[in-house]
Amino acid sequence: MDQADRQFLDKLIKVTEAYLADESFGVTQLAREMGINRSGLYRKVKALTNKSISQFIREQRLKKAMEFLGENSLNISEIAFGTGFSSVSYFSRCFHQFYGYQPGEARKKMAEEVVSRDHPKGIMTKGFTERIRPKGIMSYLVPKNNTIRVTGAFILVAGLMMVIL
Repeated sequence: MDQADRQFLDKLIKVTEAYLADESFGVTQLAREMGINRSGLYRKVKALTNKSISQFIREQRLKKAMEFLGENSLNISEIAFGTGFSSVSYFSRCFHQFYGYQPGEARKKMAEEVVSRDHPKGIMTKGFTERIRPKGIMSYLVPKNNTIRVTGAFILVAGLMMVIL
């Protein structure tokens, strides 16, 4: 993969993560954010990842869900809705298809990994620690730019309401 393709893929991942919690985020919005038409985006993503755009977005959401499961501070339904899935059952079905086990099992395996890592003779479950980053959920769910815009809009509306009333 050349440098331009790597940069394109990195931008694609960043844009997808920025809209992670938005369940209506899809191909059209991604194409607009990437500055490319839908068919061009489809061809480029298919060539780089051998996946459709919808599959790519869903897999990015599932990867973040795995990270959230590792943090163990949210329940599964909060993680499902926080990663843009419209229902917990659909989230669980997609999670199982992608990882091969249910979200609850993943959380249990990660908890066992932490225990076995702390134990000197414990066996670590391979593959879980690479997917876990200790960041708060808000750093993933609320893009910094949108937070500022929403706060500014709220202050503006509150000010207008005070003037009108």
